[in-house]
Amino acid sequence: MAKSFSLSGLVDTEAKTPNQKGQEGARTRSKPKAAPKPKPAPAPMTPSKRLSLVLDGETYQALRRLSFETSRTHQDILDEAARAYLRKHASTQDSGG
Repeated sequence: MAKSFSLSGLVDTEAKTPNQKGQEGARTRSKPKAAPKPKPAPAPMTPSKRLSLVLDGETYQALRRLSFETSRTHQDILDEAARAYLRKHASTQDSGG
């Protein structure tokens, strides 16, 4: 059985008819609307890759807490952590070979 819903309260029952709107417009002058500003072009995106990650329960809960406390997504936190790790270890791997 389909759920029913009501639009009461969402419809303006005091709306003017087209004729009433025309009469009101004759009495008041409205300013012409300014043209909308063009949106800036989006920055070029580099292709992203996906990665699955398995965490133990304690690490996952710590990540959830940090995400909540800092109002950041898990993705942002893990991305920052991976970048920091790679910066730290990139110099040691270059000189080791």
